[in-house]
Amino acid sequence: MNQKVNLDEIFEIKSGYHLARRMDDLEKGDNEQIVKVLSNKGFRIDDELEINEEEINVGSIGEENFTHENDIILTTIVPVKSRFITKEDEGILIPTGFMVLRVKDKTKYDPEFISYLLNYKGIQQQLLLYSGDSTIPRLTKKNLHEVKFTLPDIEIQKKYATLIRMINMRIQIKEKSIENDKLLTTGLLEKALGI
Repeated sequence: MNQKVNLDEIFEIKSGYHLARRMDDLEKGDNEQIVKVLSNKGFRIDDELEINEEEINVGSIGEENFTHENDIILTTIVPVKSRFITKEDEGILIPTGFMVLRVKDKTKYDPEFISYLLNYKGIQQQLLLYSGDSTIPRLTKKNLHEVKFTLPDIEIQKKYATLIRMINMRIQIKEKSIENDKLLTTGLLEKALGI
Protein backbone atom coordinates (compact mmCIF):
# COMPACT_ATOMS: atom_id res chain seq x y z
CA MET A 1 0.00 0.00 0.00
CA ASN A 2 1.38 3.41 -0.97
CA GLN A 3 2.00 5.99 1.73
CA LYS A 4 2.60 9.74 1.59
CA VAL A 5 5.73 10.70 3.56
CA ASN A 6 7.98 13.68 4.25
CA LEU A 7 11.64 13.25 3.47
CA ASP A 8 12.58 14.03 7.07
CA GLU A 9 10.35 11.17 8.30
CA ILE A 10 12.51 8.74 6.32
CA PHE A 11 15.99 10.22 6.69
CA GLU A 12 18.33 12.03 8.99
CA ILE A 13 19.39 14.96 6.80
CA LYS A 14 22.88 16.40 7.23
CA SER A 15 24.61 19.23 5.38
CA GLY A 16 28.07 18.71 3.94
CA TYR A 17 31.18 19.61 5.92
CA HIS A 18 32.35 23.21 5.39
CA LEU A 19 36.05 22.71 4.68
CA ALA A 20 36.83 26.35 3.85
CA ARG A 21 35.45 27.66 7.16
CA ARG A 22 37.29 25.06 9.17
CA MET A 23 40.67 25.08 7.40
CA ASP A 24 42.42 26.77 10.37
CA ASP A 25 41.28 23.97 12.69
CA LEU A 26 42.14 21.35 10.12
CA GLU A 27 45.68 22.64 9.59
CA LYS A 28 46.53 22.50 13.30
CA GLY A 29 47.46 19.27 14.97
CA ASP A 30 49.38 16.16 14.11
CA ASN A 31 46.49 14.00 12.96
CA GLU A 32 46.95 14.75 9.25
CA GLN A 33 45.93 12.12 6.76
CA ILE A 34 45.23 11.85 3.07
CA VAL A 35 41.44 11.96 2.83
CA LYS A 36 39.15 11.29 -0.11
CA VAL A 37 36.92 14.34 -0.59
CA LEU A 38 33.92 14.44 -2.90
CA SER A 39 34.76 16.89 -5.69
CA ASN A 40 32.58 19.93 -6.32
CA LYS A 41 31.90 18.34 -9.71
CA GLY A 42 30.29 15.52 -7.72
CA PHE A 43 28.81 12.99 -10.07
CA ARG A 44 26.39 12.36 -12.85
CA ILE A 45 23.50 10.03 -12.15
CA ASP A 46 24.81 6.46 -11.83
CA ASP A 47 28.38 7.44 -12.64
CA GLU A 48 31.41 7.07 -10.43
CA LEU A 49 31.94 9.73 -7.81
CA GLU A 50 34.53 12.37 -8.67
CA ILE A 51 37.00 12.44 -5.80
CA ASN A 52 39.99 14.57 -4.81
CA GLU A 53 42.59 13.51 -2.29
CA GLU A 54 43.62 16.13 0.27
CA GLU A 55 45.91 16.07 3.26
CA ILE A 56 43.97 17.41 6.24
CA ASN A 57 43.80 17.01 10.00
CA VAL A 58 40.95 14.57 10.48
CA GLY A 59 40.89 14.90 14.26
CA SER A 60 38.13 17.52 14.22
CA ILE A 61 36.00 15.83 11.56
CA GLY A 62 33.31 13.49 12.85
CA GLU A 63 32.53 10.10 11.30
CA GLU A 64 29.08 11.41 10.31
CA ASN A 65 30.77 13.69 7.75
CA PHE A 66 31.97 10.72 5.70
CA THR A 67 29.92 8.51 3.38
CA HIS A 68 28.46 5.26 4.70
CA GLU A 69 26.91 2.38 2.80
CA ASN A 70 23.19 3.06 2.10
CA ASP A 71 23.58 6.85 2.31
CA ILE A 72 22.15 9.06 -0.38
CA ILE A 73 24.27 12.00 -1.48
CA LEU A 74 22.28 14.92 -2.83
CA THR A 75 23.59 18.00 -4.64
CA THR A 76 22.15 21.25 -3.31
CA ILE A 77 22.29 23.25 -6.54
CA VAL A 78 19.37 22.78 -8.91
CA PRO A 79 19.00 20.56 -10.86
CA VAL A 80 19.41 18.36 -7.82
CA LYS A 81 21.04 14.98 -8.40
CA SER A 82 21.09 12.12 -5.97
CA ARG A 83 23.35 9.11 -5.77
CA PHE A 84 23.12 5.96 -3.69
CA ILE A 85 26.29 5.06 -1.79
CA THR A 86 27.50 1.47 -2.00
CA LYS A 87 30.06 -0.31 0.19
CA GLU A 88 32.79 0.67 -2.31
CA ASP A 89 31.95 4.37 -1.87
CA GLU A 90 32.33 4.48 1.93
CA GLY A 91 34.71 6.85 3.72
CA ILE A 92 34.55 9.87 1.42
CA LEU A 93 34.31 13.31 3.06
CA ILE A 94 31.12 15.11 2.04
CA PRO A 95 31.77 18.86 1.58
CA THR A 96 29.33 21.76 1.31
CA GLY A 97 27.34 21.72 -1.88
CA PHE A 98 26.02 18.30 -0.89
CA MET A 99 23.69 16.85 1.70
CA VAL A 100 23.66 13.33 3.01
CA LEU A 101 20.45 11.44 3.72
CA ARG A 102 20.67 8.50 6.13
CA VAL A 103 17.68 6.21 6.30
CA LYS A 104 16.14 5.84 9.76
CA ASP A 105 14.37 2.51 9.25
CA LYS A 106 15.63 0.09 6.56
CA THR A 107 12.69 -2.23 7.23
CA LYS A 108 10.31 0.39 5.78
CA TYR A 109 12.42 2.34 3.30
CA ASP A 110 14.93 1.31 0.64
CA PRO A 111 17.47 4.14 0.18
CA GLU A 112 18.54 2.91 -3.27
CA PHE A 113 14.96 3.12 -4.56
CA ILE A 114 14.49 6.55 -2.99
CA SER A 115 17.74 7.73 -4.58
CA TYR A 116 16.34 6.82 -8.00
CA LEU A 117 13.04 8.45 -7.07
CA LEU A 118 14.79 11.71 -6.15
CA ASN A 119 16.15 11.83 -9.73
CA TYR A 120 12.65 11.33 -11.19
CA LYS A 121 11.31 14.38 -13.05
CA GLY A 122 8.15 14.67 -10.90
CA ILE A 123 10.22 14.87 -7.72
CA GLN A 124 12.76 17.14 -9.45
CA GLN A 125 9.97 19.65 -10.14
CA GLN A 126 9.04 19.60 -6.46
CA LEU A 127 12.68 20.10 -5.43
CA LEU A 128 12.88 23.07 -7.79
CA LEU A 129 9.84 24.64 -6.08
CA TYR A 130 11.55 24.36 -2.70
CA SER A 131 14.89 25.71 -3.91
CA GLY A 132 14.04 29.41 -3.66
CA ASP A 133 14.12 32.30 -6.09
CA SER A 134 17.80 33.24 -6.03
CA THR A 135 19.98 33.54 -9.12
CA ILE A 136 21.39 30.09 -8.40
CA PRO A 137 18.50 27.99 -7.02
CA ARG A 138 19.73 25.85 -4.15
CA LEU A 139 18.14 23.44 -1.70
CA THR A 140 18.64 23.95 2.00
CA LYS A 141 18.31 21.42 4.77
CA LYS A 142 15.19 23.26 5.96
CA ASN A 143 13.57 23.13 2.50
CA LEU A 144 14.39 19.45 2.16
CA HIS A 145 12.35 18.70 5.29
CA GLU A 146 9.25 19.91 3.42
CA VAL A 147 9.57 17.55 0.44
CA LYS A 148 6.74 14.99 0.33
CA PHE A 149 6.16 12.05 -1.95
CA THR A 150 4.34 8.75 -2.20
CA LEU A 151 6.17 5.50 -1.57
CA PRO A 152 5.11 1.92 -2.20
CA ASP A 153 5.75 -0.75 0.45
CA ILE A 154 9.31 -1.94 1.08
CA GLU A 155 9.08 -5.09 -1.08
CA ILE A 156 8.07 -3.08 -4.14
CA GLN A 157 10.80 -0.51 -3.39
CA LYS A 158 13.45 -3.26 -3.29
CA LYS A 159 12.12 -4.97 -6.43
CA TYR A 160 12.13 -1.76 -8.47
CA ALA A 161 15.51 -0.65 -7.14
CA THR A 162 17.00 -3.92 -8.41
CA LEU A 163 15.36 -3.51 -11.82
CA ILE A 164 16.48 0.11 -12.18
CA ARG A 165 20.04 -0.79 -11.12
CA MET A 166 20.16 -3.50 -13.79
CA ILE A 167 18.82 -1.14 -16.47
CA ASN A 168 21.36 1.52 -15.47
CA MET A 169 24.17 -1.04 -15.71
CA ARG A 170 22.99 -1.92 -19.21
CA ILE A 171 22.93 1.78 -20.14
CA GLN A 172 26.49 2.22 -18.85
CA ILE A 173 27.68 -0.76 -20.90
CA LYS A 174 26.06 0.67 -24.03
CA GLU A 175 27.55 4.12 -23.38
CA LYS A 176 31.03 2.62 -22.94
CA SER A 177 30.57 0.64 -26.14
CA ILE A 178 29.61 3.81 -28.04
CA GLU A 179 32.61 5.66 -26.57
CA ASN A 180 34.91 2.79 -27.59
CA ASP A 181 33.46 2.83 -31.12
CA LYS A 182 34.14 6.59 -31.34
CA LEU A 183 37.74 6.02 -30.24
CA LEU A 184 38.07 3.22 -32.80
CA THR A 185 36.76 5.52 -35.55
CA THR A 186 39.24 8.24 -34.55
CA GLY A 187 42.06 5.69 -34.49
CA LEU A 188 41.18 4.38 -37.96
CA LEU A 189 41.07 7.90 -39.40
CA GLU A 190 44.43 8.76 -37.81
CA LYS A 191 45.94 5.52 -39.13
CA ALA A 192 44.58 6.25 -42.63
CA LEU A 193 46.14 9.73 -42.49
CA GLY A 194 49.43 8.41 -41.11
CA ILE A 195 49.12 10.38 -37.89
